[in-house]
Amino acid sequence: MRTSPDKSVPCTCWPLALMLAACFVMVAPAAQALDGWDHAFPVTITNPGAAQVDYQVKIVLDAGNFDFTLARPGGADLRVTESDLVTLLPYWIETWDPSGQQGVVWVRVADLDAGGTRELVLHVGNVNADDAGDGEATFLFYSGFEELVDLDGGNAPVPLVTPTYEGSGQVVHPDVVHVPGGWNGYEYWMGMTPYPNSNDDYENPSLLVSNDNVAWVVPPGVVNPLAPEPQGHNDDVDMLLVDGEMILYYVETNNDGQSYLRRLASTDGVDWGELQLVLTIPNYVMSPAVIHDGTNYTMWYLQSPAGCTSSYQNIYRRTSADGVSWGPEQAVTLVQPGRIPWHFDVQFDGSLYTMLFISYPDGSSCGNTSLYHAESSDGLAWSVTGSAVLQPVAGSWDSSNVYRASFTIAGTWLRIWYSARSNAGSWRVGYTEGNLDDFLVLPLTTWSELHGNVAATAEYARTGTHGLREIGGSVYPQVFG
Repeated sequence: MRTSPDKSVPCTCWPLALMLAACFVMVAPAAQALDGWDHAFPVTITNPGAAQVDYQVKIVLDAGNFDFTLARPGGADLRVTESDLVTLLPYWIETWDPSGQQGVVWVRVADLDAGGTRELVLHVGNVNADDAGDGEATFLFYSGFEELVDLDGGNAPVPLVTPTYEGSGQVVHPDVVHVPGGWNGYEYWMGMTPYPNSNDDYENPSLLVSNDNVAWVVPPGVVNPLAPEPQGHNDDVDMLLVDGEMILYYVETNNDGQSYLRRLASTDGVDWGELQLVLTIPNYVMSPAVIHDGTNYTMWYLQSPAGCTSSYQNIYRRTSADGVSWGPEQAVTLVQPGRIPWHFDVQFDGSLYTMLFISYPDGSSCGNTSLYHAESSDGLAWSVTGSAVLQPVAGSWDSSNVYRASFTIAGTWLRIWYSARSNAGSWRVGYTEGNLDDFLVLPLTTWSELHGNVAATAEYARTGTHGLREIGGSVYPQVFG
């Protein structure tokens, strides 16, 4: 490490090794940093072959040639210049892993002389700099590299670990209450029902808690399930926190032809008091979603004439002053041409109701569901957004169907906990978040359907299913990323 003597801001200069198919590595002399940047890493490219024009250079960073601690997270303050420290060059960061001390940066240079060299400088160390990486400006053609690493607005890559009382770890129909600062020691409270390989004998209301939304445990002092198996089965938990009291609703689907909506409540998360019966409705009643607007409770639920394969489903709303005694049902309008609504969750921000609901195609069943978004100004007439929020992902833990989800929304930012089933029949819960518009995207393009990327460079096309593939020269074919 050397400190430049002719700059008022200390400038750290490092030699940088460069790997490129057609070029060799030489160590450049020390360089100064851009004004406002503290550290500079000089690079020298040596090209032993023919002249290149408009060329994309791959720079591999590691602990031996770069200090990741000097840069902002994600390399947000990275800039690449010519040796004149004035001419900024387009670049794109493929990978940036400070913990593993590895990174790959692609830089677009105007030309490389035959048998010549070219000096570049990487600059980091500006806390006020915004990310300037630009794949479209770096490559002649660029499409969707960020799909590989940016999970905002996409399915959860792996499910959460959710311990269950019968030991399977399989759960369905989660409902999560997030309490910033915590409630009785935990910020996240999840109501759910175990559902090992769709066995509803174990579908009894249970609790998990977490402080980081990653490590979920049974609350100390709680013994799951909170209610035993009835003559029939339990299902469909919903939770909310009202004036310091956590309230849990669930449905008992009894063999006597009735659905019983039951209620538990606790002020400490351990003692849930006596089980209350709040509604009795002929089968089948499903997916209660309850909110409190500061004054009254509002509940939505689905009443099915024939269950999972019904050609239509009915949705109703009721209101209550105390969450126990409920008024008459009101019919809800939610029309989605070609699809049948199933389970849902509802949130209210004071002016707009938001719903995430699952639906299945006409002629199909609830074993073929995806997650959708709807909005309403009055909670009765709902407008459905056309494209799906989440769909099954082939080969993943949620490959068979995406099921009921719990969510929070702040402005347009969604946090979603959703249940899903794999093709092997396992039920799990995953977490994802992102802007609503990121979820509501058009159907995947041909490249994205293959989970791939494409970048056309001046010398070779680079394409692949898990990263860039360099084609040509002595490295054919090399896959990285």
